[in-house]
Amino acid sequence: MKENSIFSKKEDLINAALNEFAENVYENASLNVIIKNAGISKGTFYYHFKNKEDLYFFIMDKVVKEKLEYISGNSNNKNFDFNDIFEVLKQQAKLGIEFASKFPIYSRIGQNFLKNKENEIYLKVKKRFSKESDNFFEMLIKSNIENGNLRKDLPTDFIIKIISFIFINSDQIMEELLDFNNLEKSLNYVEHLIETLKNGLSDKK
Repeated sequence: MKENSIFSKKEDLINAALNEFAENVYENASLNVIIKNAGISKGTFYYHFKNKEDLYFFIMDKVVKEKLEYISGNSNNKNFDFNDIFEVLKQQAKLGIEFASKFPIYSRIGQNFLKNKENEIYLKVKKRFSKESDNFFEMLIKSNIENGNLRKDLPTDFIIKIISFIFINSDQIMEELLDFNNLEKSLNYVEHLIETLKNGLSDKK
């Protein structure tokens, strides 16, 4: 098989996999359907990937990488104060919503991933990406405790746990509220989530 043909077939395979994982949760996604829709043989598939799990990791890597590149490329870093954790979270969340709106196939893959919480694949994928995100949140939270933006009377590990959990699971928390056909409405809900995290629900009056 010629080299150009090999890479062309891999691109067809990836596109077929994106569609299948966008339509189905991992356990219901069919490798046979992916191979058929890609127009390749099983031998060609196994040339590129070990099995369905290996392919799924590749797809999730692709989704996360492109989302991070979008957020990084659209962040207003010059005028952005990373010492204010709530502004950081607000911008990151808003760009995440914009990304989901512009790339709905990636959004559907992410939504299907969240439905896998009872399965081993969910834990494997989460472990794959959690270290980097945990390190980011820990650094961000510790610096904001030091500069007075977060309470110093609460244990640091408790604050890290609370903020990390809410932000990482924000898609699930906001699932029924977000409307990717109405970006302004969705962004307003993101604003409400961050403001609630910042100020709580109690009436300060």
